[in-house]
Amino acid sequence: SLKNVGEARSVVAACKALLRQKCDPRDIAVITPYKAQQHEIRARLEREVGAHSKSILIGTVHALQGSEREYIIVSFVRSTSQDEDVVTSVAKTTGDSVALQEMYAKSLGILENFRVLNVAITRAKYGLICVGNADVLSKGSKDFRDFIHSLRSCKCILSQTEFLASVRAYRASQ
Repeated sequence: SLKNVGEARSVVAACKALLRQKCDPRDIAVITPYKAQQHEIRARLEREVGAHSKSILIGTVHALQGSEREYIIVSFVRSTSQDEDVVTSVAKTTGDSVALQEMYAKSLGILENFRVLNVAITRAKYGLICVGNADVLSKGSKDFRDFIHSLRSCKCILSQTEFLASVRAYRASQ
């Protein structure tokens, strides 16, 4: 799939959380590998955030190469629920064989290219939020596996449920 509505919801929640913290919308960028996801996120931001959404930069990895922002939110798209259903069912029956690893890599599409990951995660000056399925991504390439291992060792990974619950809890405390 070239867009993922669940991820788009999480990206919008992250943007709203940054805006509530008084971040300037011009300091926020959303990077995604696919234009369909870019359009999905833009439409949701316009509906839920309003005028501030116009100042949030949203683009593909290739379009934003060379750009920097204070805060970057990366949506990996193909790494969440729609693809996970197919990949997980195979994983449960075959284990992590070489053939399975190749299938995971194919399911990542453009994300299999390590340069895409590098561009996406090196655009942030102060904060980086990555939205995707860590298990699927880590099985799709060594670069993602190393990146996710590093994040896990620093306790920097939240499930979507944990992330959205923390956003709701913060909102309720205000």
